[in-house]
Amino acid sequence: MDILKDILLPVILAVIASGGFWAFLEKCHGTKQAEHELLMGMARNMMMDQATKYLSRGDWITRTEYDNLVKYMYTPYAKAHGNHGMDKVIADIDEKLRIVNEPLPDGSYVISSRDRGCC
Repeated sequence: MDILKDILLPVILAVIASGGFWAFLEKCHGTKQAEHELLMGMARNMMMDQATKYLSRGDWITRTEYDNLVKYMYTPYAKAHGNHGMDKVIADIDEKLRIVNEPLPDGSYVISSRDRGCC
């Protein structure tokens, strides 16, 4: 027990108090932060590309496209504290585009309801 108190405790305290230890922790945190910002930027860019395509295409969006954009991209993006610029884009899609089911074999579409859930 004396060896712990006399040797190991001062060594552990010296490592924790050293500048190198804190620099190492700061570098690890900085790398994670940069990775997070990069991922958020890529997600935003991807969502903006898709949303612009849907809005310029016309007055409709398929259920699958809507779910992919809102449920699987925008919702996690918002939970990860993404910027609020995407809020307006998603609101535009909700306001301007009607949801249609997947195209029928003859190329026509069936209008779907937003609150009905997928498919």
